[in-house]
Amino acid sequence: MSGVLEKGTIGTKEVIVKNISPEQFPMKYMKDIPEEKRERKVKYMHFHTEKTKIRAGIEVNKLLNRNYIFKQLDLPIPKELWKREIFYLVRKILGGEIDSKGKTKESRYKNMETGMIDYYLKKLFNTLKEEDPEIYQYWGFAQDYLNVFSKEIVEVYDKNMGPPSLLNNDTIKKISRTPFFLIICEKLSTLKAFMRELIIREYGKKYNYYGINLGKQATIPAVKLLIELSEIRNFHAFCMHDLDMSGIGIFFNMKRYFDITSIGINPEFLEYIGVNFDDLKELWEVEPKKGRTKKGEPKKTKEERIQETKDTLIKLSQDLLNKTNVSEEQHKIYSSWIDFCSEERAELDSLTAYRLEEDMYKSKARDFVNYFEKLMKDCKWNLLRVKDFKKKDYIRYIGPEGEYEIADKYETDYFDSYKTIN
Repeated sequence: MSGVLEKGTIGTKEVIVKNISPEQFPMKYMKDIPEEKRERKVKYMHFHTEKTKIRAGIEVNKLLNRNYIFKQLDLPIPKELWKREIFYLVRKILGGEIDSKGKTKESRYKNMETGMIDYYLKKLFNTLKEEDPEIYQYWGFAQDYLNVFSKEIVEVYDKNMGPPSLLNNDTIKKISRTPFFLIICEKLSTLKAFMRELIIREYGKKYNYYGINLGKQATIPAVKLLIELSEIRNFHAFCMHDLDMSGIGIFFNMKRYFDITSIGINPEFLEYIGVNFDDLKELWEVEPKKGRTKKGEPKKTKEERIQETKDTLIKLSQDLLNKTNVSEEQHKIYSSWIDFCSEERAELDSLTAYRLEEDMYKSKARDFVNYFEKLMKDCKWNLLRVKDFKKKDYIRYIGPEGEYEIADKYETDYFDSYKTIN
């Protein structure tokens, strides 16, 4: 499976080690590089210091470059460097001129921990992807390359709903020993309700399956680990998500890397269960876009800046969709989802609350299980028998005017008909 470049250009340049600028590398570590290795040419993540005065960003980039250059020179780097540790290192370097949210006295830029660090890791990924596309399919793998870790954890539940385990390399090996299918959800309460309903319907007697919780910003490590799992064993995956830009964006992001099916909330799901979107919807509220008006331009109203933010998020969702390998027909269906929630949204919790109010003694996740079973019946899937990959044609979206092209892809037999599965 080939990877997809992240937004932006290749973010690295080449330099002789001894000639690297102190704006790009913490020079205190030069003493740890043997003289003969200082003559070698290496790559580094270039920070455009002439275009910005964000000192926190410069220091983050320098620390990541330390690991990157040491890695290329086969020199030891810290076994693990947590993103939160990078924050404290930078705060110390800046003499405390940065608060717990990553804001400095110089600029109210993105959260330093989840914004700046990920920004440079994505730049590094684009270089690693060019060098080895088979290994570096997703930008989260750039974290592993530099031994950078985040606090987010991914919880996995077995079919008996015992205490959760952490999804990691050891868990992946255990899971991959026998056939299985996955239920993935960004809301833990909905996931647990779904899994309990499967137990009541006695799925555990016939199938082996796991539930994965994507809550608390666990999407990045989850996608990375699921890509690794997909390389060991083929599997069916089903996702429950909010009907908003964030929820469908998570779904599109996963679909870039492995086959996954949405089982709600989406417009087709709502039509099947007979629930009116108006009964669940709420306004999509966002913070107005920050930034100064360009010289000579009229000052923008709060409403105009809010719409700019929405337009940016809508474009991000569309960009993620355009990077998926789906049919022309499926692409149009997914695009309609983006249009559907461009002004209003519906959360998983709004539907489960709606069902609890109707009958508190029935499963609040019954709609999702019913829709899941409908897809099983329509597609005639054997949930544990995913055939080996075979070569087929698919239609890929390639341009803003709606152009498509034919390309080759390795797909599984159960994806013969896209129109019935989502």
